[in-house]
Amino acid sequence: MNDISSGLSAAVDRQGIATQNIAKNVRVVSEDSLTVCDSIVEVTRSSAASHGSSIKVLWAAEDLVQPTKKISVSVKKFIAKIRAG
Repeated sequence: MNDISSGLSAAVDRQGIATQNIAKNVRVVSEDSLTVCDSIVEVTRSSAASHGSSIKVLWAAEDLVQPTKKISVSVKKFIAKIRAG
């Protein structure tokens, strides 16, 4: 009877240790998951900011198309006048 009690006691102790280890591992995984989520959020923010900047550059370039065409036409006319004398 004493052997059975000792065996049960040892099994309960091992189960308690295993449960503590599982709880610790779950806590670590949870903390690591939060770190990964925070990193994903930061990458998403950086990407959005970069994308926004790219769009601004594109719009600025598009805004320069018409004035550039007008300058090109004016330069061609000016060169034509100079050549014509």
